[in-house]
Amino acid sequence: MTAPEITCTASAQITLNTPVVVCTNHLITGSLQVKQGGTMHGTITHTGGPFSSNGIVIDSHRHSGVWSGDSTSGGPV
Repeated sequence: MTAPEITCTASAQITLNTPVVVCTNHLITGSLQVKQGGTMHGTITHTGGPFSSNGIVIDSHRHSGVWSGDSTSGGPV
């Protein structure tokens, strides 16, 4: 199927039952939930709110045991 624009609307859900889904260009989504592992490649830019990894909010976390200079800090607080 080829068309300038396609809109598919479902009242509950759309299921793509296939081993791989390929999006060849820019993908825009309102939200995202990944239920299993995966990988990302390339530059990622995040804006508009906190970014959390393993329970640590990356942009506002602090470290204990910080020394100035070339010392290595302790783990996140």
